[in-house]
Amino acid sequence: MPWPIRILLYTAPIAFILTGFVCLRLRQSLLTLWPDFPSWMLQLLRWIPLGMLLLPGVVIYQYYSGGIQRIFLLQDKQNILDVVLNYPYWLAFISAVELFPYLLLLAIASLIIKKTGLPTVPYVKGIAVIQLVLIVTIFLYVGFRTARDTFSVRFREHQITLKQLPPQLDGMTILLLADIQIDRYTSARKLTPVLPEIQKRSPQLVLFAGDLITYRTRDAREGIRLLCQFPKKIPRVACMGDHDFWFAPRSIPKGLRACGWHFLNDAHHIFRWKGARILVTGVTNIYSRPIPRKAARTLFRAAPAADLKILLVHQPSESLIELARKFGYHLVVAGHTHGGQILFRPFGIPLTPTQYENRFYSGAYQLGSLHVVVTNGIGLTFAPVRYQAPAEISIIKLQTQSD
Repeated sequence: MPWPIRILLYTAPIAFILTGFVCLRLRQSLLTLWPDFPSWMLQLLRWIPLGMLLLPGVVIYQYYSGGIQRIFLLQDKQNILDVVLNYPYWLAFISAVELFPYLLLLAIASLIIKKTGLPTVPYVKGIAVIQLVLIVTIFLYVGFRTARDTFSVRFREHQITLKQLPPQLDGMTILLLADIQIDRYTSARKLTPVLPEIQKRSPQLVLFAGDLITYRTRDAREGIRLLCQFPKKIPRVACMGDHDFWFAPRSIPKGLRACGWHFLNDAHHIFRWKGARILVTGVTNIYSRPIPRKAARTLFRAAPAADLKILLVHQPSESLIELARKFGYHLVVAGHTHGGQILFRPFGIPLTPTQYENRFYSGAYQLGSLHVVVTNGIGLTFAPVRYQAPAEISIIKLQTQSD
């Protein structure tokens, strides 16, 4: 069964439990503040957690009655089931996860107050008001934030200061793309509106860290046409992503090379800018073909001399980054992580499953003299939405460290 379907089935029990807890707290708040609250509306709250099982139920039914090809989540275009089941499921799931730790603390506070012998009525009503305001606020915020992060593309700038950077490279701008992932949710139209803004920023180098498509081979043509719109006068370098390798390992490199891109598969490319030598090493580091440490060591050791050494890779594995640091690379750029795609911040602490795979999951990092930039990318994988991990294009600006 495809990975997005497995993720859905894994999250369904959690969604059921957490949504049930939220609805229980909401019901208690409503009854505390309005004892005569309409009973039929309270009954609706009992059905919401069961509603969270509708989407996985439909998927399981479609799978066992007609196979993978019948599952609406894998069909070519979105349909009414996406509107009534898919998007509501993920919005409710995200809201329930965000609410759970705060509502749990309030529930514990209620129990403590009842055991202290204090006059409970004002405290209980106060907690009920807080719960009600919190639930409404979180639901509104999740809806707004999810729509913004999913359907728009932001530019995220990173100022990278490097020691011994040649003066002519001071102010150089690098544009980093990754994980466009064209599929039933994301088309080239999502990126097309920002192409004029990209040209205004006048990058001196464009890097693409892989995953042009998600799972349909024919989408490669649309993705290639999109990337081929980038000005040919600008050096453009790409590497292989997981989904590219699974579904279009030949057509994507061939198509990009045909319009002037340098598609690097464990290879080096040198170009000059204002007389300085800039090296881009493109490495294929994906689930199906992780580069062996010995091969990476041999590749890095054979790297030609350059004033600026950049490693372009899809998956930002820690061992590969550490090896790049040892061999004197200045900058590692990558994608793959989607910034977590769905990122929770309970009590302000970032939390996403992606952190368990890699600590380099979004933004800029520094390991001694080596800088690492991991972009959130643009498309989607396991869910049809983004939350607090906006779709983005990264802009890297280099500057020389002053003495």
